[in-house]
Amino acid sequence: MPTSTVAFVHGGGAGGAGGDGGSGLIGGGGGAGGSGGGSVLGTGGDGGAGGKGGDGILSGGGGGGGGGGGDGVIGGKGGAGGDGGFGILSGGGAGSGGGGGDGVLVGGQGGNGGKGGNSVFQGGSGGKGGKGGHGGLFGGAGGSGGAGGISLF
Repeated sequence: MPTSTVAFVHGGGAGGAGGDGGSGLIGGGGGAGGSGGGSVLGTGGDGGAGGKGGDGILSGGGGGGGGGGGDGVIGGKGGAGGDGGFGILSGGGAGSGGGGGDGVLVGGQGGNGGKGGNSVFQGGSGGKGGKGGHGGLFGGAGGSGGAGGISLF
């Protein structure tokens, strides 16, 4: 799979079809089927259709259709059917049908039919018909027709 040039000073280049975006201060977007590039300081690049968003220090890039969001301090949002990325502060929200990303502070919200992300403190809310995420202090609310998440306390 072709991969665009890695650039740590400037933004990474966008990947071609099937190729990953390059890494940089801002990760480059991935082509169709390719993952977004990683980021040194900023936001990970968005993934192309079917590709995962790039991981970032500040926030992960969004995933393309069917791709998961990248990891970061704030997890990236997943594409349709893709899970949200893991986040230090909050997990990324999921695309329709995907689960919310796990987060240390707050779990990400689940997409329609998807479960909320788990968290040490506050579980993420579930999407429509989806279960709330588990939390150490507070369980996440269930979506319409979905059960609430479990709390340890």
